[in-house]
Amino acid sequence: MNEFEKGLLKYFSEDDLRTIQDIRVGIAGAGGLGSNIAVCLVRSGFKNLEILDFDVVEASNLNRQYYFMDDLGKPKVAVLKDRLLTINPSAQIKVFNTKMDRDNCVDFFKEADIVF
Repeated sequence: MNEFEKGLLKYFSEDDLRTIQDIRVGIAGAGGLGSNIAVCLVRSGFKNLEILDFDVVEASNLNRQYYFMDDLGKPKVAVLKDRLLTINPSAQIKVFNTKMDRDNCVDFFKEADIVF
């Protein structure tokens, strides 16, 4: 258990934290909703995330998404994964830099307990 996770024990019992950490979360999109959902989930103790997005960070994203000027032009999923790991280095973050469509969406989130 790292220092971040030890800090969560102020709010959760060890059993509750383990339950949260075992939940697998799928996030379709790393934009305005997806990037902020991912950050909130990791800060809340979730650590098994699968994130799918095909886009790169643009200047027009900065007012509402969890990205910064030095991220411009980079794939959103790569930047977001790095950010999430700075919050909890023990998080298990899988990212896919691809576009979701009706043919592949089931394949990506088939192991998820919750999908956003």
